[in-house]
Amino acid sequence: NGERAFVSGGITDKPFITDVARASIGGYTEAHWRWERAEGLTEELGFEMKRFNLFAYSPVSERVRVTAELEFEEGGEEIKIEAAQVDFEIHPSLNFRGGIILAPLGRFNLAHDSPANDLTDRPLVSTQIVPTALSEAGMGFYGAFFPSPDMRITYEAYGVNGFNDNVINDPDGTRIAAGKGNFEDNNKRPSFVGRVAVSPNPAWEVGASVHTGPYNNWEIEELAIDERRALTLYVLDADVRWRRFELLGEYATAITV
Repeated sequence: NGERAFVSGGITDKPFITDVARASIGGYTEAHWRWERAEGLTEELGFEMKRFNLFAYSPVSERVRVTAELEFEEGGEEIKIEAAQVDFEIHPSLNFRGGIILAPLGRFNLAHDSPANDLTDRPLVSTQIVPTALSEAGMGFYGAFFPSPDMRITYEAYGVNGFNDNVINDPDGTRIAAGKGNFEDNNKRPSFVGRVAVSPNPAWEVGASVHTGPYNNWEIEELAIDERRALTLYVLDADVRWRRFELLGEYATAITV
């Protein structure tokens, strides 16, 4: 049980990571050739250099691990740190994590690398509702419990900066993805993100996630300038494997108040 990846294909489950490595690097590149026709007209025909990712991993000591991921998108037009986290193992069921983390908002956000998935295009639920890849500055805890030899329960719970008011101020209208990248908290009020996953055996896993918190700045020096506005996302995900078949699914909904 202890050898199972916390999230299959997640940030700490990369091919270049081995038990004997003190420091490892790895990565992948993703390029597309597309031919798209709509109503008899060619909308797209050509090549696209989608992204180039670099990973780094180092077990600094028996209890401390450092993991990072750097992403270059659209031929280098956008460069961002997708993850830069430090893990400290207190107990297998209680580990501290801090830095820039991949939000545990659905399984796909944690394991979205194209080489690990069947298709390069990401599901609509992971682009229109959950803004994958969603990386946030924060800290919190994660761990795993084993009620039986085959059964495993995992959890992640973090305080993060959350979204900013670009959620509603984007020129294209209300867009959750426009509010991410809030690495300097705009309202000085942390948000919460967490996920619990139950795996009766290694072939089955069902998870539930939530991300909630305010996205606007409603006061300056304790003077109210707006109403407090919050955004909450709920996600259910499932990964079921049977023989040669694998069924993956996610459901997400967003609520603003």
